[in-house]
Amino acid sequence: MKALLARLKRTRTGTAWLFAAAFLVNLLGLASSTYSIHVLNRYVAQGISGTLVALTSGVLLALLGELALRHARFRLAEDIVGDADRSLQTGLFGLLLTVRYDALSGLPPARRLEMMAGVIQAEAALGPGAIATLSDVPFSLLYLGVLFLLSPAIAAAAALCAIAMCLYVLQAGKALTRPVQESGSLSERLTGLTAAANAGAETLRMFGGGAALMARWSETLARRAGVAAGLARRQNADGALIYAIQALTGIAVIGIGAILVVTGGLTTGLVIGANLVAGRALAPLARAMQLVAGLRRAEAALANAARLSALPVEGGTGTLPSVAGRITVQDVEWHDRDYPVALLSDLSFELPAGGVLAITGANGAGKSTLLQILLGLRQPHKGQVLVDGAALSQLSPAWWRSQVSYMPQEPWFFEGTLRDNMLAARPGAGASALRGALEGAGIARFVDTHPKGLELPLLSGGTNLSPGVRRQMALARALLVDGQIVVLDEPTEGLDRTAAEALYRCLIDLGRCGRTMIIVSHDPNVVRAAPWCLDLSAATPAMVRKLELGVAA
Repeated sequence: MKALLARLKRTRTGTAWLFAAAFLVNLLGLASSTYSIHVLNRYVAQGISGTLVALTSGVLLALLGELALRHARFRLAEDIVGDADRSLQTGLFGLLLTVRYDALSGLPPARRLEMMAGVIQAEAALGPGAIATLSDVPFSLLYLGVLFLLSPAIAAAAALCAIAMCLYVLQAGKALTRPVQESGSLSERLTGLTAAANAGAETLRMFGGGAALMARWSETLARRAGVAAGLARRQNADGALIYAIQALTGIAVIGIGAILVVTGGLTTGLVIGANLVAGRALAPLARAMQLVAGLRRAEAALANAARLSALPVEGGTGTLPSVAGRITVQDVEWHDRDYPVALLSDLSFELPAGGVLAITGANGAGKSTLLQILLGLRQPHKGQVLVDGAALSQLSPAWWRSQVSYMPQEPWFFEGTLRDNMLAARPGAGASALRGALEGAGIARFVDTHPKGLELPLLSGGTNLSPGVRRQMALARALLVDGQIVVLDEPTEGLDRTAAEALYRCLIDLGRCGRTMIIVSHDPNVVRAAPWCLDLSAATPAMVRKLELGVAA
């Protein structure tokens, strides 16, 4: 209920009008009970047709008024909700795009997917219908007050049943917390297994991982089915108990009323009317009970979203009037939170503007991590990176990345065409710039001969294309950025001889243009040509200039 109450507190004026409408709805709801009392007490006793016509006309008008007010109340509830759901979903998606990369990488992809799915599913539980239902609950007291005027004894019996239902609603909400959380966790695991089956389809078929994955799927699915069955049984038991309390209320009203009729304290019409009023008193509580499970799921989803919102977003707002390309790394240290030994420790070097640095080292030495630090994707645990003397942490991430032509080791493309992906890297780039980037990467002929050209769709991150073609497209995207600083991670990996030669020519051209280049590579041609080299596998990694060691560049 907390999430619904929070929404009601957001717009106090709208909420006041909502409850005013709810009051009138429930006030008019008394008309049917009043109708029953008067028809039985007056028309049946006197048999005057005019009385029946007048009473029936009145109750029909009240019914029409109640329907109109219910519609108005729902519209008020819609206004209270407004675009809150859309704003929440958009904000959460925005966080996925702006939370610091190193903080976001601590959340498994399956958990991120479940966060988004959970918030979307929470929309129904927190929507106008739920708010309208909740607005009826306080007016159970109105009906109990009317019952007290009819008969204090009947009102006391109905009040006890209403209290019992309220207590049960509160208890049921707490009891659902754990199974709802467990269900969410198991759903997250199923999402992760589904993603693994899709992403690793080739590997699973070739290396027999399908059986192991199926075993985990079956086990998780069975556990989730057990939890879901438990929730369903709980909801069924809740519904049965609510029905029993309502039935017990009716029995108590009729039983006490019968005694009062016999003793002359009430008429039969008043007893029937009191039974209808008692039913209206408990109905809002019964409807609220039906919301409990959905609200618990919604609150769990919002709690997950809150965890994401607690992560730090990318900071820095500074820019430089121009970028020469001097990169300084001062005493940088970085370590994985799950690994006690620092991957990078006390690393310092300075690459002059226009310099070319080759970074080498064994697998796991920290090459790609160092590039991510230089790109501002990861924050060093110690030390800092300077760009032309300015601290990278103080620069605007979007501005800084627009100055860097970056090619990752494992290229990824968003769903769309090749043109869409290229223009996302440099909005507004003209046809000549696109053409130059494609030619520089050696991919122009492939694009020209493809039936769809630049409209070639890139699906599932670009995996519908061969790894070599993806790498060339990633290089073309990097070249289109036209940054003064060029960062390449294993650029020749997976390229055939022709594509590799095109890349070598591209690197030569970039060097002649005075671009600062940082290249992670095991390709001896690249390493041999770079004037500067940093071997992260060395006991004390330090950047060395080959010319100073008598090595030809």
